[in-house]
Amino acid sequence: MNNNMDYRHERGQRYLKQIRSYLRDKPTAVHLVDEDFAIDNTMFDIKLNELKKKIVEVASQQPYWEEQIPTRWFLLEQQLMRLRDAGVKVVSHSTVEKLNKEGAVRIEESEELDLFLRYLHETGTVIYFSIEVLRDNILLDPMWVFEALKFLINDQPNMSNRPAGINTESNNPAARSNITQQWSEFKEKGILTVELVDAIWTKENHPDLHEHKEHILMIMEQLNIIAKPRSFNEMGEKVEDYFLTPFMLRQKSPKAVISPEEDPRIAEFKTWHADEGYNPDAPITREHMNHARLYVALVTVCRNAMKDVLSTHVPFPHRDIHQTILANERKLTSRQEGPLLNSDQIKAIFPDPQGKTTVQVDQFDLSLLYTLIRNISTVPAPGRGWGNDPQDQPRDTSLGASVERIRSYRNHIIGQSMDENISQQDFDDYWYKINAVLGDIELKRGGEGYRAHLEKQKTQVNSVYKTS
Repeated sequence: MNNNMDYRHERGQRYLKQIRSYLRDKPTAVHLVDEDFAIDNTMFDIKLNELKKKIVEVASQQPYWEEQIPTRWFLLEQQLMRLRDAGVKVVSHSTVEKLNKEGAVRIEESEELDLFLRYLHETGTVIYFSIEVLRDNILLDPMWVFEALKFLINDQPNMSNRPAGINTESNNPAARSNITQQWSEFKEKGILTVELVDAIWTKENHPDLHEHKEHILMIMEQLNIIAKPRSFNEMGEKVEDYFLTPFMLRQKSPKAVISPEEDPRIAEFKTWHADEGYNPDAPITREHMNHARLYVALVTVCRNAMKDVLSTHVPFPHRDIHQTILANERKLTSRQEGPLLNSDQIKAIFPDPQGKTTVQVDQFDLSLLYTLIRNISTVPAPGRGWGNDPQDQPRDTSLGASVERIRSYRNHIIGQSMDENISQQDFDDYWYKINAVLGDIELKRGGEGYRAHLEKQKTQVNSVYKTS
């Protein structure tokens, strides 16, 4: 018995060592504590009490420990928890507003009510995203998402289920009527169709999931459990009507899904790298690799974050950012004190003689996005004003400050580092700062997964260049 316990303890320690090794150069490494606990959940393990004590010790060192919350928050939380205990899975935002108004002590401002719900989300009490497509419903039991996932994996679909309106002749995976085939593709390739979801989350077996199907799927998408693939054709980007579930993949991934030459982001870097006098086929130093990683992070993840900020801060009464650009054409191109855009940017935004905006926001670079956010969006200026480094003590976490920080990193990394050498210390510093600013944007926009995308990009350039 003791030999068996020693073996399991040794194996647990080996796994924990591997995990620490994997996390060593990840942003999450800053959250690692100095002790490991290998717990055997098949028996009572005395180390469980040690783990509990360590959790309390670490939690008590957090700056928010013993912070008081308003009584009105506590009372409203109790009402929501009573609904959860009664079996209610999802409540509407309007229901929360009604409960608040009926309470003995009310939350008066809508902004504070949103902050209260985000607080419950951050503490794991509920699942709530303040983005427009998800804010109307609050999931009272976070574990329900994983229950729903378990049903998708383990439950047999109703093979006779045929939702109305499905085009059974379509070649699109989401529209095929053969449930058996869809079930097989889900198990082998991770392709999850809406029709298959209907066949598993049936009204008879899972009435709550059936009723809230769309909301649960959107939450799963928001949590990066599932994802809708995107494809490109001559008309632009197309979002497919089925989901991919990476955890269900049984097939081995191909060694190269896309060659470096076919990846436009890497091609952009290599072209720029060669233009500055370097051989893109030659091995590069660690310092060059550091610069490449930061460059790719800026022109992909940071640019996507800036694009989203611009697209979601459209001033009234315009419907979208392109209408806003058209309304501000004179200001952008020919104002008396000088145009806000240079000639290349003007050609990029107004490519046709009629003056109609046809270029998509996806094609705007960081410099152009910054100019548009600063001058024609509803993003408020940071505390120290546009064009100035934001305050760090205490940290200005406003969207305007985040935009300014990205502009500053862009100027230092892309605009001024002409030798493309960035030391490991400088790389770590920049990477930490970029991760932090993306976290600020996620917090303001309800969580968009920018930091997760940043982590994926960290090794992107390694597939193209050899480190000497």
